[in-house]
Amino acid sequence: MAMIQSSFGNLEVLVAENNQGVHYWRDHTGKWSKGGAFGNGVTEILGFVQSSFGHIGNFEAVVLENGSKTHYWRDNDAPGFPWHKTVTF
Repeated sequence: MAMIQSSFGNLEVLVAENNQGVHYWRDHTGKWSKGGAFGNGVTEILGFVQSSFGHIGNFEAVVLENGSKTHYWRDNDAPGFPWHKTVTF
């Protein structure tokens, strides 16, 4: 699990759940919501930040997926906030 405070003003959490990375956030009212899931075979969240890429700043995550470290990023400027897989190392 990893948590950040984002420029959205939310607490943002990534967890490994049901073999995927799953995003949760808590808004200013204290309500937790479940966001999108990504990956297949995700067993651990290794790192999570909000970068300066994009207008708002993308979410960047490194996860342990099928035994390898894999980078994903979430496009915070796009409708639906899609997650993208970039590289496994």
